[in-house]
Amino acid sequence: MKKVELENGVIAVTTLATSIDPNIGIYKGHMINGIFGFTVKLTKGEIEIPREVAINYVLQPKNVTFAKMLRILNTFKNGNT
Repeated sequence: MKKVELENGVIAVTTLATSIDPNIGIYKGHMINGIFGFTVKLTKGEIEIPREVAINYVLQPKNVTFAKMLRILNTFKNGNT
């Protein structure tokens, strides 16, 4: 998978997460974390997105279920703490 496609997947998953819970903030940037996923910086904190979810969003978006999105939202860490 091309880097730009993977980056688009991260941004798309983040946009979906924000639409489910706007209180997490807006996408600011992301980086690869130590577990080969992505740490996404938001205006109000950060979330963790597994690499396979970003890939699935690009290749088969229907496989990114609401349950997977809830798991991602449960990784939210408030930036004010």
